[in-house]
Amino acid sequence: MRVGMPRLKHLLSLQRQRRDLGSLEDHLLRDIGVSQHEADIEASRRIWDVPSNWKI
Repeated sequence: MRVGMPRLKHLLSLQRQRRDLGSLEDHLLRDIGVSQHEADIEASRRIWDVPSNWKI
């Protein structure tokens, strides 16, 4: 079970980051070079949709 807990923490952190990105105002998104459309797409990704280097 210990192997799964760090991965779960990473997944939950990623989900939180995506949610936060989706709630940023337009001027903040412009500051980081992300469009509202791109932020919406990223925020709507599922929790298990992770970067390919995370997959084992």
